[in-house]
Parts: sequence; structure tokens; C-alpha cells
Amino acid sequence: MQFTDSADRGTYVHDRGDGYPEFREQIARRTKTAEWPLFTTDTQPEELQRLFLDGLPYGRHYYNCRACLKFLGRYGGLVNIDDEGTAHPLLWDTLPSPYFVGAVKDLWKYVIKARVTGVFVAKEKVWGTPETPPWTHLYGEVSERFRYDTRPGEADKRMAQYREDFRILCEAIAENTPGTFRTLVRVLGHEEVYRGEKFINHAQWLLDLLEGNATNRRNKWWKAVATAPAGWCHVKSSVLGTVLEDIQNGLSFNVIAKRFKQKMHPLRYQRPQVVKEGNIDEAEKLIASLGLQKALERRFAIAQDLRPFWSERGPTKTVGAAPDRLFDSLRVRAAKKRTLGLPQQTMTWVKFYGNVLPQALGLELEILQENRAYFGFVAPVYKDAPPLLQWPNGISWYLYDRGSRPGDWNLHVGWARVPGLTGHPAYWGDQVHPGKDGMLFLLLEGAKDLRYPGKGGLFFPSMLRNDLRPIRSTLEAYSKSHGIGTLRYGPPSAGLMVEAGNFQPFTLRVNGQDTYKIDRWD
Repeated sequence: MQFTDSADRGTYVHDRGDGYPEFREQIARRTKTAEWPLFTTDTQPEELQRLFLDGLPYGRHYYNCRACLKFLGRYGGLVNIDDEGTAHPLLWDTLPSPYFVGAVKDLWKYVIKARVTGVFVAKEKVWGTPETPPWTHLYGEVSERFRYDTRPGEADKRMAQYREDFRILCEAIAENTPGTFRTLVRVLGHEEVYRGEKFINHAQWLLDLLEGNATNRRNKWWKAVATAPAGWCHVKSSVLGTVLEDIQNGLSFNVIAKRFKQKMHPLRYQRPQVVKEGNIDEAEKLIASLGLQKALERRFAIAQDLRPFWSERGPTKTVGAAPDRLFDSLRVRAAKKRTLGLPQQTMTWVKFYGNVLPQALGLELEILQENRAYFGFVAPVYKDAPPLLQWPNGISWYLYDRGSRPGDWNLHVGWARVPGLTGHPAYWGDQVHPGKDGMLFLLLEGAKDLRYPGKGGLFFPSMLRNDLRPIRSTLEAYSKSHGIGTLRYGPPSAGLMVEAGNFQPFTLRVNGQDTYKIDRWD
């Protein structure tokens, strides 16, 4: 809101009090409705207190109260920041009763000119001292939606980390031109860049931070620090930092794309190399505080754990499962008898998915004697375990560097039955379709890992939820040193993984008759 110098600040004659109860309630309401994040400024507590007292028309001695002045000094300089980067004082953005107008006006002017200095993390839910009977004081109480940390020293530690994130982000922005960031977005958006879509939002986020005037940009950076996913501010140490460096060094697109693909290999991406003693101690505390001990126990997934978007409707359905339609079990054999064989067709996966798959009662995959991305699904041992991964169902997968031979997975050259198809586990909660994230998993009958060394493969670090990023070196070491458990019932779910960004052609046989070579994603 805007204040003008025409506000009357003369002596007030009042017969109903000075409006303090309403003013106190207004301050409490502003705090109660505060949304995360809020920000600290370079305002001085003593100046906030002075402006408040000097702005009162009379009776200042009534408000020269230690509890109220302490509240003003600690919380009076807080601001929120809108999407355009404009700062708004938290407590002084609403007109109070006439007695307090002058004080609020002066405080608003002072805070609106202040420089943002950090992300505010409250140490308690109740701000200030509401009352010391028979006196009441200025106070606030944040809602359950607002973040606060009552553990000793934790709020200060988190605010220090936000300041460090801001410094690191500013360094990355200063070392690159807007043109470099625009090129980064263009490169990652190109269809030939393997898994570039995984980082396009991060790159666009960086580019958007350059908009606006200098003050607004700086405020936007502070808001970005508070709201960004874990790790996004650490640009230089991320895979994006290496791409920015390649762009600055003038490398060609082909070289940049090749180097990016090497870094993004699932067996290399976000794989920490060293586990430090301090990180182990931090991991113990964080896992305990989040209640994730049970989530670390993993087993091979079985069919009942999965959510396929297509399942076989032929004669070999899961034992005990009811058929989708009463006589579906006869359709594949009938199709073989009456359908004329056709020459092999070549098409994209997207076309096959839209035109052929809806009529497919059964599928088979041609197994070739070559290394492919054979995989195994992994599930949490305990169904009630809290989510360890970025998606709630807890399903992950593992595979081997440079792929595997069919024999390593109990498969043989020829045709292998495909009981089901599924996409990335992160999307199993919606209407699943195999286009999100460009990943396809073909489940194969009888597939199981015969070369599994007895430990490792519980999860990839890149799959872990964002708040576990600080301890991913310890969790990676845990994953390498612990084995995947097995169930006494149900074979493991395994098969072939196909990625849009690293596509290898494959051939499917539909209903035991027609064959289709899938030569690209779309």
C-alpha cells in the first residue's frame, strides 16, 4: 500500500481509547496469515523501535514496553517478496486505527527501502510474548503451513545455509552472461540431447532469474533460494555447470551433447565418490528424524507391486486373476488360425502405442544376442514405510553399466513373452501413459538377475527425495553394501528398459503373428 505525507499526526481526542486492541489483533492476524517464505532485511531493531514510539501522537510511555519493543525489533523488518521481485513489509501493509497511523507509516517507509539479507526461519510458532498478566503485548502466531524449527540452533543453521546458497547462486549468475543461459536452454531442449528434458526446467529457472531491474532481480534470487528444489542453487557443482562451461569454451553442439550423455548415464549421474565421517553422522540424525529406517530395507519387486498401462489378455494371465472378458483366453489362438501373416512393419513407439497396442492381446519381444538395458524392479520391504524416493510408491529399478547379455537375466535368443508394459514409477499415480519422462519398461516372462552379486542396486542417488540430498554419499554407500531381499512367493519383475533419449530399436510380435520393428520413439 502507499502512504502520503498528508496524514494528520496531531493530538488526537478520543473517548473510546486509542484502538490498541484492534491494532494488536491486526498484527496477530498479519502473522497468522503469513505464507512461507519471509525474508529478513538490514533494518536495525533500535531504529524500528524508535520509529514506532516517535510516530505515536501522545502517550508513548504506555508503549515503551520491553516485550512489545523486542517484538518490533525482531519481526518488524520482515518482508515477503512477490513473483516480480517486489518486497512488501509483513506487518505494516495495512492501515491501523488513527492513533497508530503515523507510526505504521514511518515503519512502512523504512522497511520498504531496506535491503533483503536472508531467508527467515522462525525459532518458534508463537512470536513475542502475548501477555504478562495483567498486561497484553504485541505478538504473532504463525499457522501450521508456516515453517519453523524449535530445535536448539537449527533455525540459525538453516538461515546460514540459505545465505550460503544465495552466495553460490550469485557467483554462478555473475560468471555467465544471459546469452550463455539462453544457449543452455536451447541445448537442453534439443531432441538429440540425452535426458535434456530432465534439466530444462532448471535451466529455464536460471534464465528467468535475470529478468527485472537490479533490485527486483536480487529479491527474486532470494525467493528462488527459499523455494528452489534441493541443489538447484549449486549450479557450478551440478551437471548444468559443466554444460555452461562447455558453452563458454566454445565447444560444438555435437561435442556438448556427447559429453552430456556421458555424464547423464544412470550409473554415473549423481554418484558420490567419497563418504566422509561427518556425512555418516548427519545421515544417522536425518534418517532418524524423518523416520526412514524401514524405508531403507528393499526387496525385488513382484507383479503385484507394479502398475502396468498394458497387460496381456491372452491364455497366460496371472493365476487366479479374473479375465477382462470371459473368452479373451481364446482370442490369441483364434487369431493365429484366421489371420493372414503380414510382412514386418517399421514404426515409431508412439505410433505403435496409439494404433497397434489397443488391439494387442499378447506381445512378445525378440531377444537378440547383444547387450541391452535389462533391468530389475525393486520395492520397499514394508508397505507402510515412508517414501524414500521422489515418488510415493517406492518402486525403483537397477541395471548394469554397458548393459547385460540375455543369459545374465535367464533369457534366451528368440521370442520372450511380455506380460505387461509400464512407464516411469513416478507417474503410476495418474492415468499412466508411456510418454512422460520418455521411459518404457517391458516386463519379460522368466526374467531374473542371475549375475546379481548379493549386494547393491537398492536405488540410484538421483531417485532419492530432495531433502536427502545432503546425505546422498552415505545413502549411496549403503545401497552398494546392502543386498536386495526376496519374497517367498511371486517371481521378480524384470525385463528391458527403453529410453527416448537413448533409444535402441527393438522388435515386437503381436498376437503371435505380426511383427513390428520399433525404430525410434516418435
